[in-house]
Amino acid sequence: MRTKYNVGDIVYIIANQIFIKEAKVVRVTASTRMYTLKFTEESGGTRLRENRLYATKQEAEFAANINKSKNYPYEGRF
Repeated sequence: MRTKYNVGDIVYIIANQIFIKEAKVVRVTASTRMYTLKFTEESGGTRLRENRLYATKQEAEFAANINKSKNYPYEGRF
């Protein structure tokens, strides 16, 4: 099975629906499309599915803005 990202690639994730974090792919499980990531700007890491990863920071920011508008449907009404 082919994966979207390979070991060593830099990806971006959305943390807490608002923060964009940069991470490096450490391990790929192709059968489940799970990625083990190590954060580049801080210590630690995580495991996420392929659909939660973004190739560029702009893609992640765009997705975060969409999530933000979905989470606050009444913004501007009060």
